[in-house]
Amino acid sequence: MLGAIIRFIKFLNTAELTARFQRAVGVHYGAQVAAGNTRTVAHKFQILTYVFNVWTILGDEFFFVLFLPFAFWNFDFFVARRLVLLWSVGMYFGQAAKDYLSWPRPSCPPAIRIADRYAQEHSMPSTHAVSSGLVAFSLLVFTAGRYDYPLWIGVTAAVSLTVMVCLSRMYKGLHTVMDLLCGWLIVAVVGIAGWLWADAVDAFLLSPSILAPIVNLSLSIIALAIYPYERALGLTKADTAAVVSVFCGIYIGLWMSVENPSDVMDGMPFPIRVPSFESMVLGAKQYFSGMLLLGVTKVVFQNAARALLCMLVGIEFKHGRDNVFVLVSHRFISYTFLCIICTYFGPKMFILLGVPLVRDEIVS
Repeated sequence: MLGAIIRFIKFLNTAELTARFQRAVGVHYGAQVAAGNTRTVAHKFQILTYVFNVWTILGDEFFFVLFLPFAFWNFDFFVARRLVLLWSVGMYFGQAAKDYLSWPRPSCPPAIRIADRYAQEHSMPSTHAVSSGLVAFSLLVFTAGRYDYPLWIGVTAAVSLTVMVCLSRMYKGLHTVMDLLCGWLIVAVVGIAGWLWADAVDAFLLSPSILAPIVNLSLSIIALAIYPYERALGLTKADTAAVVSVFCGIYIGLWMSVENPSDVMDGMPFPIRVPSFESMVLGAKQYFSGMLLLGVTKVVFQNAARALLCMLVGIEFKHGRDNVFVLVSHRFISYTFLCIICTYFGPKMFILLGVPLVRDEIVS
């Protein structure tokens, strides 16, 4: 029995299953390129290329750069905080496991690698599975009972989001089935822990005690210090620093705030109303003015932080990306500051501009 289980696990980790899925959705090798042994990749169903490209974005950094500010500015602090808490913890352990295990991507052939910026990084577990699963789980668990909607709709949307993001990674030839299952295992462990303890952790990090930001910052620095960077490849070094800094910066910014007005509990479950045209216009003004602030700050502050760090270690600015200390520190400092702006300075700017906090209407 044990031998059969081991063989089944090994089978789930083979590139052949990935290749079978690719063939089923019409991905195959095209003509051989004349100048060399490389072959083009053909898509029988071109529409699926666009579909899976869209779904894979939902697990990328680009999506979270756009989504997290929206969640805090236009949606609900209560839900957004817990989403960030679970997402950052799960992504940290997922990235650490990926770089510690250092398992390669599915072999090609039989799988077909479709060009992707993650192609040279490690495979096990799938952090896209972790990311999409925890976002879907958080939105489902922390909105169920808080908002009035049929639970089956939430479950269907959460499962569909996670499954489609995972299938998009197999479509690109970047993961085996076992990679995805291990990603879901992390989602299950972190999700259950978050369901049990997220409220207590959130309450401590927002408590008026000066210990809250000190513990937050200290744990974030320790997490980065013990990360296996010597095994990390490509963007994972900077990606891990970004994940940790999002957690750190979001909660420091919230701790600096006097109040979190959307933590309203009376009257739950809140009805989901279609916003008025005026509310949508105000929400758009709020979101895009905030994103403009973040964009300008990112460009200015990132370059300044990298230049300062390069000066401290005595290297030229252009070599900053090749130095692990500069790369990680620069990303951590920059994103922590940006997240503080998102949750502390951003809402204050909206008040100065006379743009109401549209998210408050949701729970009023």
